[in-house]
Amino acid sequence: MDSYQLYHTDSYLRGMEATVTLINGIWVALDQTVFYAQSGGQPADHSTLLWADAQTRVIDVRRRGNVLWHHIEGPIPTEGTRVHGLLDWERRYALMRVKMQRKEKTMHWDSDMAMCGHL
Repeated sequence: MDSYQLYHTDSYLRGMEATVTLINGIWVALDQTVFYAQSGGQPADHSTLLWADAQTRVIDVRRRGNVLWHHIEGPIPTEGTRVHGLLDWERRYALMRVKMQRKEKTMHWDSDMAMCGHL
């Protein structure tokens, strides 16, 4: 089952409701997620999943095909469980700022090189 990636429509979402669709050891897949998977050198989001009387930390997210797998540290919800996910917004925002600063430095370097006739 594919994981719907909510962050593609709104990168400022901080939480979501989802259903656990698959479990593989300490990895769980959700029907939808707001948590960004590690990709292209950008680290994965960290977050918390809450359900019934439990909660657990998500310490990594990886893509395998069209499924995003969430690495759980703590209790593991069972398949079919409805969970509420809370994004570690401070971490996400810090990573977004670093990515933007790198992009700005690269653009500045490119324009400097072009002005000097090196590009």
